[in-house]
Amino acid sequence: MEVRWGCARKGALGRICTDRNREKEIQLRIGQANDALQNLRAVVANRSFLYRTNVRKAKTHAKKTRARTAVDSISEVVSRRAREYILIRRALVALGASAAVLDKYKVLDKADLKADTTALDFNARGTRN
Repeated sequence: MEVRWGCARKGALGRICTDRNREKEIQLRIGQANDALQNLRAVVANRSFLYRTNVRKAKTHAKKTRARTAVDSISEVVSRRAREYILIRRALVALGASAAVLDKYKVLDKADLKADTTALDFNARGTRN
């Protein structure tokens, strides 16, 4: 849930944003970023699991189509969760968060939204027990 008020809001430059309010809002945004990242990880893992269990194991064209539809719907949720995180990080930048905070909450790339499903296949060649 993103809060659209406070010092980071567009047009808030005319408002009086004290250092105390700014620090409180930075802490709020850090909490929101943690929640957004946790939700994003869960959805990416869910999408990876669905792809591995449903799409790969589907034998008929109809089952593969249904499985891909389910994965595509989860992909839309991934996009929404990524957008939430991007907006929260943008607010942190607008608030003037420290370099340590911005280094912890990095810019999200497309590669970050993909899961390596081969790492989950324990029967794959070259894996150890």
